[in-house]
Amino acid sequence: MIKQKTTFMVAALLLGGSVAHAQFGLEIDGQTVVPAGQLNGIRYNPDLRTFVIDSVHADWRCVANGGPTPVVSPGDFRLMLDSVNPLTEADAVYRIASAANGGSIVHDFASGRIVIQTSSDPSEQLNCAPFRASFSSSGFESSLATESATPPSPFTAGGTLTIPVTVTNDSASDVVTDVAVDLTWSTDPAGAAGIDPPTFSESVIPIAAGTHRWTVDVLFPGESRTIDVEFNVGSQTAPGTVIRTESVVAEAMNRVGDAAYAVGNPAVDVSEVTVGVASGDLTAGLQTNNPVAGLGSDNVTLSYAITNNAGIPMSSVQATVAAVNLPSGLSIGSVTPSAGSFIGDQWSVPEIPPGQTVTLEQAFTAAAFTAASSQVCGSFSIDSAAEQLLDTGDDTAAGCAVVAREVDLVSITPVVAPSFGAATVNAGEVFAIQLQIDNEGPSNASAVGASVVLSVDPPDAGVSINQSTSSSSFGVLTGGGSSIDYDVSGEIEPNGFARTAVINVDIPQTVADQTSVCLQVTLLSGTEIDTTPGNNLPAPACITVVNTGP
Repeated sequence: MIKQKTTFMVAALLLGGSVAHAQFGLEIDGQTVVPAGQLNGIRYNPDLRTFVIDSVHADWRCVANGGPTPVVSPGDFRLMLDSVNPLTEADAVYRIASAANGGSIVHDFASGRIVIQTSSDPSEQLNCAPFRASFSSSGFESSLATESATPPSPFTAGGTLTIPVTVTNDSASDVVTDVAVDLTWSTDPAGAAGIDPPTFSESVIPIAAGTHRWTVDVLFPGESRTIDVEFNVGSQTAPGTVIRTESVVAEAMNRVGDAAYAVGNPAVDVSEVTVGVASGDLTAGLQTNNPVAGLGSDNVTLSYAITNNAGIPMSSVQATVAAVNLPSGLSIGSVTPSAGSFIGDQWSVPEIPPGQTVTLEQAFTAAAFTAASSQVCGSFSIDSAAEQLLDTGDDTAAGCAVVAREVDLVSITPVVAPSFGAATVNAGEVFAIQLQIDNEGPSNASAVGASVVLSVDPPDAGVSINQSTSSSSFGVLTGGGSSIDYDVSGEIEPNGFARTAVINVDIPQTVADQTSVCLQVTLLSGTEIDTTPGNNLPAPACITVVNTGP
């Protein structure tokens, strides 16, 4: 065995387990110290300046010459076997030469070994299992390391990209404080549009352009801390853009915080995520009102709607609104988008926030004479957006507004004979009323008809309605005797001129004095719904017969 060698800067050894290689052993100078399968791991303790070799037998340590807490220069180490092993001498000391004198530490994956060259003599080697990172006598591998959990690529543009970065103290016994982790970000291409500078879930301070420092107060052996680095990736970010995040342990302090902790040459952890095409779902909808002909202007509305079901803003949304074929009585009114612009048949919306709906209201005016059940039909389609459209089966919509008519028919029956407003009539004269029918709208009234009934008290068969002498404007009178019907020709416009008929009643000479003769409108109706049916039947028009005799 080599009892004395010059010293060198030793690298840290870390064994991640025997996943890749099922069986490993440890040899020193050709002697089997730990049989195959019994070697668990090798790690370096910077505080104690020792190698710790874990096996089923014991922990083996390489300690500095000066004792458990020596004051020595880096690399002044020896390998001491702490436990007695029948294949080695107890407390055997091994010196490892400096790099200049042939000492080195390398890993050999092909043969499943770590080879420690103790001097320029190739026979002086320490052989053990592979570890997780390559190293040599150029410096320490720190027990502090960072690792990021990189989301899979591509990352859909238009959301928040979160990169968790974890710093871990892999030491078996060291407590470290004020662990500083530098976090650096960049994009490829540099300064890519649509990506904002990151935010952090923990407190950080900027130390350089694109770099922030995160300081962890204390890490106990085996303990980890995590910070989330979050990027707002706009939906307009170009596909293929790479977001790169780097993390590395910059410095740390010892347990009491009065001296720097040797972090060595820690590896830089790199996370790269490629941005994919932004995508989202838009839904088209169309609602109509229940229009009434003649009820104001812009009384027919078609309301087109685009709803953003995506969790991202959808931008540069383009839709085509089909031309509307207007039936007779309809005229074009206003067009009002709640967002964007409408030119020709194109509705353009710059952006629709997540969960929001934008509308385009197209209005028309149905005149009072518009036929009932006339249909005003519209349709439109969502054509495109800056983002990729998903679930396009609901990107079109159609619907029709059906025009209805509503009227308010009213009538009055003033006495016009023997004189206007007369209360009595002489036997042998004519009693007459003028039936006046008005439409207070809002729509035209069609097929309007009224029925007038005669009543005499006490009854007298000689008193009767004379159809031949009665007259009407814009209509036809039928019947006579005890009742007469008035059927109005054409339609009655709202608030226009009244349709009238004069109903004559013959009063014979033989009618008894003080006989009461009345005419009453018992029916007034048309095709349309009468919105106020209670005002269309006036009170009976009555007159008293005066008969003084011969």
